Amino acid sequence: MEYKTYKNITVDIKNNEIHGNLNKYVAIKHINKQCYKLNCGFPESGQYDIKEIKFITIEKKVFLYYACTSKETCFYNIDDEFISKFKEYLYYDEKDKLKFAIINIIGMILASFLDSIPRKIRRKRGLLDE
Repeated sequence: MEYKTYKNITVDIKNNEIHGNLNKYVAIKHINKQCYKLNCGFPESGQYDIKEIKFITIEKKVFLYYACTSKETCFYNIDDEFISKFKEYLYYDEKDKLKFAIINIIGMILASFLDSIPRKIRRKRGLLDE
């Protein structure tokens, strides 16, 4: 996991998304504007002056972790439970992809083997449909 922090920005919370510029070149929408809690954990929609905003990267996917207002109050968009569930999802997704790849390899080996048997032998043994 990797963390990236930005300081002293203004954000708008509306339609369960967060909008704003992190610096001169990077906008929040280019990283991830999605809220996973209502209003990204903020009490209501609107404009907020943020003292610190932190993003977390989990396996090349970036999430807004939390944002702290100038009053030292922090609002969390995701929590440790969300992070552990996301890691678990990634684990099982990769496991399923590996199973699919193994099944494909076995299928290709079987198809190559059947194709290598001469047509006359396959016809005699009933392996060839006509």
